[in-house]
Amino acid sequence: MSEALNAPMADAALMNRVQKHGFEPIVAQCVGCGHVRNCNGVGYCASYASPASKWSQAMCNFATHAKTEKKQDTKFVNPIKASKRGGK
Repeated sequence: MSEALNAPMADAALMNRVQKHGFEPIVAQCVGCGHVRNCNGVGYCASYASPASKWSQAMCNFATHAKTEKKQDTKFVNPIKASKRGGK
């Protein structure tokens, strides 16, 4: 998590939230995200208090560094109907 140390420094509001509400440090999947802030040498997510729970089921919806893969559905075209449409 050395990249987390290269994250921007946390502002005072985030540091207060970390201390008051018990924010958890980031997990390995969070490294490289734009929401990670460095606070006392530890990376914290500025958007969510428990990053591990966001990544437990699927990809975190706050992740700025991960892209989702969209599947293209190939639509079945009946060749007989396609040939009839092509002549018009």
